[in-house]
Amino acid sequence: MWKSIDVVEELNKEKYNTQKKQDALLVEVEDILQTDASKENEIKNRIFAGNATPVNDAFSFLEKENIYSVEVIRKTCAKYRLRFLDAELFKGEIPEEAIFKIKEIEKRAGTKIESFKIIAPAVRFKLKDSTKDPVLLADLGNGKYYKIHKWGNDMSAISRVLSFPLQNATHLGITAVIFGILTSILLPDSFLPATSWDSVFKLGLTKIYLSFIFASFFFVGSLILGILTSKEFSEDVWNSKFFN
Repeated sequence: MWKSIDVVEELNKEKYNTQKKQDALLVEVEDILQTDASKENEIKNRIFAGNATPVNDAFSFLEKENIYSVEVIRKTCAKYRLRFLDAELFKGEIPEEAIFKIKEIEKRAGTKIESFKIIAPAVRFKLKDSTKDPVLLADLGNGKYYKIHKWGNDMSAISRVLSFPLQNATHLGITAVIFGILTSILLPDSFLPATSWDSVFKLGLTKIYLSFIFASFFFVGSLILGILTSKEFSEDVWNSKFFN
């Protein structure tokens, strides 16, 4: 009536059921990982696709402190001599942290981000091994952009000083005047023409005259050098895809 129980048989049966559940779990996990990896690859392809379709109102939940107008971006790029270009022109890898953030945003919004931009020095759009600080942004439309992720090294404080004269002609002129004044002040009196300086007033006039000469030389020389090397002011190339 009652069938005897073979312990070994029960052990094998339990082992089979447990193994079956584990195999099913592994298959499920593998499917999730494959789907996740496929989604990450799809996001990476979308970043470099150059699609101009802006993000819609589904992304209205994004933090306002991370949203920037194109005018703010233009001024910042001009100030630090950066480029603001389509992500498809970027020469480098997009870090996994950025992909993860995109996935989280799209999951919450229930739709995809189709258009991406990158702020970076011009070298990041030339060389893959550069580490200078890129910033990945999503196009929200109407001249608004959302900062998704920043990576690489921060710019040094000296970069602001070096970028100042390259911002526009006015800044170059200011730099030339400062250069001229400093040069004339630091120039020893023994280098001046052998003239009898009977007053501080005459010496001052001479210094002012030399400041003008040095400033003009620096300004004109910089313009000529810029023309010969095909360099343009930052305000003119902040969103240019050409290497100038």
